[in-house]
Amino acid sequence: MRRALFIHGEKAWNAAQPFISEFCTVQPYYRSYKGECSFEEVRRLHDDAQSLQVDVIIGVGGGKVLDLAKAVGNETNIDVILIQTIKLPYSLKTLGLSPNDEKPRP
Repeated sequence: MRRALFIHGEKAWNAAQPFISEFCTVQPYYRSYKGECSFEEVRRLHDDAQSLQVDVIIGVGGGKVLDLAKAVGNETNIDVILIQTIKLPYSLKTLGLSPNDEKPRP
């Protein structure tokens, strides 16, 4: 069985957990983040991922949590899955879109 480290915020996890649990086929380990994507948080979760010997890191939440999951994955060289639970208006702008556009802007 594969092992997964879920990194999440509390509100996002409360919203997503019922849906994720229904489809989860891995041995899950859950860690909530402390509100910031910091070197200390990356180190703490890096140590957890290593000691638990996880195969994948799953970030569940908004921008800070997803950045944190990516940083931990980078430091541990473990694959990362990102589940964005919050609609972020600037995520469309990153793609060159506005909410009413059908195709990217140059």
